[in-house]
Amino acid sequence: MPRQQEDLRFLEEHVMAMAAAHRLVFASIGRMDVDLTDLICEVTEGLRVIAGLPAVQLIVLVPNIACPIGLDQAVGIALYLAVTLPPYLDHAAATASRVTLGIATSPITIKICPQISAGTKLETLRQRLMTAYVHRLGATATITAEDGSTILQLAMLSR
Repeated sequence: MPRQQEDLRFLEEHVMAMAAAHRLVFASIGRMDVDLTDLICEVTEGLRVIAGLPAVQLIVLVPNIACPIGLDQAVGIALYLAVTLPPYLDHAAATASRVTLGIATSPITIKICPQISAGTKLETLRQRLMTAYVHRLGATATITAEDGSTILQLAMLSR
C-alpha cells in the first residue's frame, strides 16, 4: 500500500473511532455515557469495513454485561482500538484467517487474538499512540508472544 494511502487510512480509522464514541454518547439522550459493548461493536465494525475485511474474518465476543463508560473513557478505548486492531485485521486479510476480539469482566479486559499467530509488531507511531491511550485510560496493555494476542485491562472499569 503506498505511503499516502496508509496515512489516509490511519486518519480515517482515528476519525471513525472518535465519531463512533461521540455518536453513541449523544444517542443516549440525557446521559453522558455509552455502553462498553455497544462501543466495541461499533468501532470494530467500522475498522473492519475500512480494512476491507469480510465480516466472517472478525469475530467479536461480547458478554451481556451492562458497563456504562463516560465519553473520555469511550474515546480512549475507541482510539486504542483504532491504533491496535488494524494490523491484526491486515494480517487476517493476508493469511485468510480470523481475528477474535473478546471482552471479559473482573477486571474489564479487551483481548485481540489472531487465529494464526501474527507476531504483530506495531509500527513506531502506533506503538507510541497505544502507550499514550493506555496511560490516559489508567489501564495496562500487554502483547503476548505465544499467540500474538493483545490484552488491555481497564482497572478503572473493574466491577
